[in-house]
Amino acid sequence: MNNIHEIFPTPIYVNEPRIEEVFLVQKELDKKLEKLFKSELSQPPGRETKLKSNIHTQNNMIVEYGLDNLADYIIKHAKNYLLQTKAWMRDNTVLELGGSWTNVYDNGDAQEWHNHGDAFISGCYYYKANGINGDIGFKRSCPFMRKGDFPNGDEYKTDLYYAPKDGVLLLFPSWLDHKVLTNTTDQRRIVIAFDFYLNSPNSDAKYIVKM
Repeated sequence: MNNIHEIFPTPIYVNEPRIEEVFLVQKELDKKLEKLFKSELSQPPGRETKLKSNIHTQNNMIVEYGLDNLADYIIKHAKNYLLQTKAWMRDNTVLELGGSWTNVYDNGDAQEWHNHGDAFISGCYYYKANGINGDIGFKRSCPFMRKGDFPNGDEYKTDLYYAPKDGVLLLFPSWLDHKVLTNTTDQRRIVIAFDFYLNSPNSDAKYIVKM
């Protein structure tokens, strides 16, 4: 018998919530991000694509703005991500929510291919999205398939894209290349991005994941 064995998958965690699960998160962001949208967003240096962000001016906006509801939501699902993947971690190691920032995409804005290789788990929370434009894309890590070599084709693609909706949370390995397609609408898209780092059990970080 001949069989295809699917090996070395890349787990991407997607939570499409019920309204009640993110109601407090959305209300919290409605209230606390007004200042950000008025004064703290600009084009990050060295970017090839047009983008408004505070990644270059803000170390950890979830901590800075006291976004406790968002942090609780992210941490709950990060723990579930670790449980489902059965990822190996040293005893007593914790994951620290060590960086977070906002990316804003107006008409014509996008994000080029990049990764967060110095972190452990990265993610995006979609505060505002239209679900049909500005998809996030993930690139297969095998460099040979990027050249169009076997088995690149309809079944095994080099890039996969996801159209997010309001309240959706994505989590993925930080080494995974990803990009955001151009927003061609007049509807602003707002994303809270973040990184988790491995840390020692005596970390004094405000938001951590303990297993």
